[in-house]
Amino acid sequence: MNRVGLRVKKFGYFRITFISILLLFIISFAIRNSIVQIVFERECSEIGDKYGIAINADKVGFTGLRTLYVENLFIIPKLKDTLFCMKKAEVKLSLTELIFFKVNPLEVWLVSPKFNLNGSKKDSNFRFLLSHRNDSISDKNSDYGDKVVGQVSNRHALYRLIKAMFGLTTAKYHINDLTFSYTDSTYSASISTKKFESSKKGFESRLELFENGKTGYLHITGINDKKHSSILVNISSIGGKKPIPILDHKLGINLSFDTLSIKVEAKELRYNDIQLNIISSVSSLEVYSPRLSDQTVKLYRGGLNFDVSVNQDYYQVDSTSTFNIDGINAKLFIEYIPKPERILVFKISTDKFQAQQLFDALPEGLFTNLRGIKANGEMAYKLDLKVNLENPDSVYLKPKLVTKDFYILNYGARNFAALNDTFSHDVYDDGQYVRTIFLGSGNKNYKTISQISPLIVDAIITSEDGGFLSSNGFDIDALKYAITENLKQKRFARGGSTITMQLIKNLYLNKNKNLFRKAEEFMIVWLIEGQRIVSKERMLEIYLNIIEWGPNIYGVNEACRYYFDKDPKDVTLDEAIYLASIIPRPKKVKWLFEKDGNLKPFMEHDFNFVATKMVERGMISQDQFNTLTYKVNLSKQAKVMLNDTISSLPLDSFSIDEVQLRDTTLLLH
Repeated sequence: MNRVGLRVKKFGYFRITFISILLLFIISFAIRNSIVQIVFERECSEIGDKYGIAINADKVGFTGLRTLYVENLFIIPKLKDTLFCMKKAEVKLSLTELIFFKVNPLEVWLVSPKFNLNGSKKDSNFRFLLSHRNDSISDKNSDYGDKVVGQVSNRHALYRLIKAMFGLTTAKYHINDLTFSYTDSTYSASISTKKFESSKKGFESRLELFENGKTGYLHITGINDKKHSSILVNISSIGGKKPIPILDHKLGINLSFDTLSIKVEAKELRYNDIQLNIISSVSSLEVYSPRLSDQTVKLYRGGLNFDVSVNQDYYQVDSTSTFNIDGINAKLFIEYIPKPERILVFKISTDKFQAQQLFDALPEGLFTNLRGIKANGEMAYKLDLKVNLENPDSVYLKPKLVTKDFYILNYGARNFAALNDTFSHDVYDDGQYVRTIFLGSGNKNYKTISQISPLIVDAIITSEDGGFLSSNGFDIDALKYAITENLKQKRFARGGSTITMQLIKNLYLNKNKNLFRKAEEFMIVWLIEGQRIVSKERMLEIYLNIIEWGPNIYGVNEACRYYFDKDPKDVTLDEAIYLASIIPRPKKVKWLFEKDGNLKPFMEHDFNFVATKMVERGMISQDQFNTLTYKVNLSKQAKVMLNDTISSLPLDSFSIDEVQLRDTTLLLH
């Protein structure tokens, strides 16, 4: 065959191939809607069977060559309210990638997408989304297997969320009437926008916040950067700050701000290795939560720069991470190792900074006793904490504060040096005013330290704070024990208080157990002890004259008169240890006794323990120890109180563990 014939033959093959592809394309185009409908129904059926939901749409198909559409889409969990609905969606796809059966959205139009979350326990329509499903490779019959499944599921969910966030930001979006709503039996809230537009230049929208009849607005703008896998979001309040819906109702956190900026960049994004850089700043932040404070926490400005890593071995906020609160910069390291045991590591440190910066940065509305303080000098702080959450007794705690040329120039709102003079103290019980105690010779019940038996003083120091006379007001062992107990009980149950801390709490603070109240307590103790504003003897004298020793019994003189009809200088060793035993739980004093008026058997152990420590410290002699009878002779009025109470209480209304003074680990060596 000559060369011309070969060319004609080849051209014939090419023409046949071209015509075949063209016919295939025409046929595919002609039946594309049927193909899409079949694929849609199959995928929806698989998802529905997996999660127990029904996914329905009136129409699904193509318009033109590359625009996929769906009309009247509904997602309804079985026997529950509708979770999601949308009037119409159109997605313009990349034609070149579509030819190779790849889906890459270029532009998206959504009309009236509505997410409806029902939070009622019985009727919830979204909780199935939060539960993980077991992997076939995991041991479904073991606790360890369940933990591994949960960790893998959480990590996978985070990966998919971040992947979707960066993947979807490459498309243009046109969204009308978007609504996220949440309701339960007592609450309703929603976040909605009439129009949301995004493009390569960024996105912008106005959000309406609705919560139990109150409405607020946020302006949101942002930029997508596909090249660097990053997204920047800026949010600002319109017409004054309004709380973010749902946070208070579900988490007990009331949060609002003027402006908030968040930038998230994916340094690495793989299934088993997620590395993010998160940069955020906020202005005029207000946060209220009973766990934090009984007042609203107000910060003028703050920011953070966190390097976050998530993989199969650990979750970590890297040591390169920093945060700033009203001008004070600090470095932060957090690591959680989920297996084989749950290990938590927390480290925070600051470089040297001017002491005045600390007092200027205290949140408005809090730390009222420290407001207006003027200070000289420099300081730096460091804290290391590590604990095995499977073994809370393993707490490692090492705080360190370094100061240079630090001293108080002006006390401001509260003059702590006034404690060295006579003053009046108002007593409150559960927020209700009880009485005023005058600390001075004008009060017949006031006793100086020299007018109180050393047995009372030594018994209280031994049982409450063995290192009181030599410490700086803090007891690391007691704080470690408090952390351990809080972890075991899964609540803020103990605070690791020393006598100085108890005194500060009684004089200046309420008894609410929250983080900022404890922080203010720590700072006042640090100032008074570190600057030697008040002597140990004077602090102890005030303490003994104001603390509660039973229902409406305040001060050592009232206690001695009430229980024994004696002067504080005349009590016996048994009576002194008994008085010390009341301090931790003054309102449960009645339940330390049997019906016949004798102390319960466990009290002998407490008496013996405290007295033994007193011997070891040279506070009492062995002969004095040998005089212990483990009994106290109550006055008539005290006996009447016991009889009235005991007769009205069932024998099983309390437990020994409730009443028993303290675990021996609380007592200092």
